[in-house]
Amino acid sequence: MGHRPPRTSATLDRLRELCLSLPGTTEKASWGHPNFCVAGKIFASYGEYDGRLNVGFKTSKEHQAELVRDARYFVAPYVGKHGWVCQLVEPAFPWRELEAHVLDSYRRIAPKSLLADLDRASSAPEPPKRAPRRSKKA
Repeated sequence: MGHRPPRTSATLDRLRELCLSLPGTTEKASWGHPNFCVAGKIFASYGEYDGRLNVGFKTSKEHQAELVRDARYFVAPYVGKHGWVCQLVEPAFPWRELEAHVLDSYRRIAPKSLLADLDRASSAPEPPKRAPRRSKKA
């Protein structure tokens, strides 16, 4: 069976929003699916393999070995030898877990200058919250 162009989904929309919010990122279609890059290198991909939608990301070989013990993960075809893992995303999956993997992958691949931008942005204070409106008393 192998690779085929993935179906679009809310997961892809959410992944795209996450990836493209990171400093210096771009989206590039290659090998029949969307890939998210930083400094010209892929850090996350969205695809369908053997009929299963998944998101691919890079991790350490040690973490890869831990993750693939769980049936929701598998060693990424072709690039698994470099620490890449795919996480199944359908029908339901823990988004925060995937988000953490994608951010870790970005950190493994992004240049230090972009990591500094990311760290500055994440440590910036949040804008003040609006005070709740008071209801008018009759």
